[in-house]
Amino acid sequence: MGPAGRFIYTPQPGTFVPSDPQNAGNGWLQTQNGDANGKATFTNVSTGSYVVYSLNNSGCPGQPLTVNIVAYPELVVTNNTTLCDYGILNIGATGGSTPYLFKLFKNGILVAQNNNGYFSGLNTGTYSVTVTDALGCTKTLNNLVVTVAIPLDIVEPYSCADGIVAIGGVAPYIYELYTPDLTLR
Repeated sequence: MGPAGRFIYTPQPGTFVPSDPQNAGNGWLQTQNGDANGKATFTNVSTGSYVVYSLNNSGCPGQPLTVNIVAYPELVVTNNTTLCDYGILNIGATGGSTPYLFKLFKNGILVAQNNNGYFSGLNTGTYSVTVTDALGCTKTLNNLVVTVAIPLDIVEPYSCADGIVAIGGVAPYIYELYTPDLTLR
């Protein structure tokens, strides 16, 4: 099956000459052949208003269509998780077009999804997050490592010989001794 027509676009209405499918000299910016489904894609089109003209396979013109192209900033996805966010991933997105859909995966399996990028109660492991904006643009962050730890706590020693004992958190620990007025010793 051959192409399903020809499509031409211009920044303003002009003279459409069906006998000259390239329309050279008439201000046309691009000419594309349609695919088998009658669709054509124009590339590298700047923001603005354009008029699209079409011809079917028989050379008959269709109705002109005005199309407004809006450029959105690129979708950017960031990992905003902090060092002590145990069992949590906090993913941010900017650009693109809101709202965003955040999908959390572990080993390729969808674990959770939401519209704010905050995931809690996660098990230790490596995750990925795919963000999709309202226009269908996607970005993925891979190798997001989640650690789950018991909150850091200092335990009273059983005897003076035991010294200070820390539990939970993530070892190794750094111990500092302060006086009651918070002077480091």
